[in-house]
Amino acid sequence: MCWPLRATPNSSAGSVATVKRFAIVLLLAGLLGLWPAPSRADDCARTGVIDAYQPQVGEVADAMDQAAANQLRFDRYTTIPDLGKGWPEPTPVPGTVPPTLLKAIGLVESSWYQAAYSVPRGSFGPPLTPSGGCGYGVMQITSGMTRPGELPVDVQQRIAREYAYNIARGATMLGYKWVVTPAVGTNDPAVPEHWYFAVWAYNSWSYLNNPNNPAYPWPRPPFDGTQPRKNYPYQELVFGYANNPPYGRWPKPFPALVLPPREWVGATTPDNAPAWIPDPRSIAVSSYRVVLFAESGGAPARAIIAITDPSGGSVGWRVTGKVGDWLSYSPGTGTTPGQLTLTGNPVGLANGVYTGRVDLVGDNRPDITISVTIELRVGPFYRTFMPLVGRGRP
Repeated sequence: MCWPLRATPNSSAGSVATVKRFAIVLLLAGLLGLWPAPSRADDCARTGVIDAYQPQVGEVADAMDQAAANQLRFDRYTTIPDLGKGWPEPTPVPGTVPPTLLKAIGLVESSWYQAAYSVPRGSFGPPLTPSGGCGYGVMQITSGMTRPGELPVDVQQRIAREYAYNIARGATMLGYKWVVTPAVGTNDPAVPEHWYFAVWAYNSWSYLNNPNNPAYPWPRPPFDGTQPRKNYPYQELVFGYANNPPYGRWPKPFPALVLPPREWVGATTPDNAPAWIPDPRSIAVSSYRVVLFAESGGAPARAIIAITDPSGGSVGWRVTGKVGDWLSYSPGTGTTPGQLTLTGNPVGLANGVYTGRVDLVGDNRPDITISVTIELRVGPFYRTFMPLVGRGRP
């Protein structure tokens, strides 16, 4: 069932008479002290809103789907920008966000409430600003809401009053986090796991949410909604709820969403964040770029890379193709943890630089291709150099 977006007193839908009646009732409620004092509920942006609509669960779900598809473009503040797709040279694609992640973020932020928790669903009341903080509504919008006039007044009021506008603003902010955070895997906005850093940044792009932060106990089981939230960084809460939707609010993803190993993240902060990390859904290799050195007509050059399963298990893998007649590999199949030997043969090659590639897949996710770029540098001036094997860009 598709729930219509509920008209609020500040929306274009609904009759003027209805709006006026609600306004009068809510004004009297405020004068009689039936709502919490604005100094607690609206102490940051001071929007003066006391008629925020408390949406039904189905209305929130419908708005989440529309916002994720960038269909709730009320204005420039609620329009997801074009996003980069691909790595290392992304190309712009229309901005969308995975609806499952958007819904899980809303659940972590507010349990899908726009108005104060005491306001029944289907009713109107003061906006949700837990503990008198500066986060407003379903998506707990803080940016632009910490003081009056930080955003245009009408924008601040809509963020506080209208759940659909609030959700669209949250989706837009998440899109901008994608633009400024590291890439994951092939950097595809359609893949929820590739939003790992963007989800991290939605709450705080800082060491606070680093999974290696000692503030969070380790080892810890994946979050499933039953453990204390204080034991998990923000993005683990979001991915945990995404995999375990309470009350069946959205379909459980299959395969389950996975997080990158903590080792890949390291001591990441905005100041030292990697430009890219591998895709955590399938097998991983110790290097995605290998440089070999050889003399023209001389002995072949070799390098060995390790192949692992990010979850630590044993997974079958196989080479599915290669580029470069001078390039060979061994073995063609194996299980994790394993090794792959790459050989560059300079016989018949003139001095210069030659680029090839080996593609692999894991049996756990044969739909995901892992590519290793191999560069063979041929020339007498390379004779003293060893192969370069690094984690650099694919």
